[in-house]
Amino acid sequence: MYTRRKFFAQSSKSGVAVGMALPSFGRILANGVESSVPAPVPASTVCYETFRRLQETHFFLFQKAGSTVPLRLTTVVKSQHPSRASAPDAMNEKFSLIFRGRSDQKLDQDTYSFYHPEMGKFLMFIVPVSSPRDGTRRFYEAVFNCEPPASAAGLIS
Repeated sequence: MYTRRKFFAQSSKSGVAVGMALPSFGRILANGVESSVPAPVPASTVCYETFRRLQETHFFLFQKAGSTVPLRLTTVVKSQHPSRASAPDAMNEKFSLIFRGRSDQKLDQDTYSFYHPEMGKFLMFIVPVSSPRDGTRRFYEAVFNCEPPASAAGLIS
């Protein structure tokens, strides 16, 4: 039987593989300086600690139409919900990210190509979660359930 858990586990691995196989984005304009986009980010660096270090920095989202949207990573939260010890993902890192964007750049729930100067490029699925009543910004969330980084995995097994 093909369970949801197996589907998501295989899909997340495939998503990272697809993200790593994407062609180069060419060049982007960041802070008025054109720069080459480095090689794709290794899946092993997509972990809680990496994003925690990058909190309050800008990520660049590439829309299919070709425009680039800056999003600020405002919140990085580790899940407080314990997994059953027998669950296949019991040792995984579970965390969420909240990004803040401008009110005039509405993004739909979708998987987008992202770039960060310290991480490189990668794919990430985001969902719009709220827009303040004053209408000055929009918020988006990405949720992760990742195998622990290789250094932590060696300590666990």
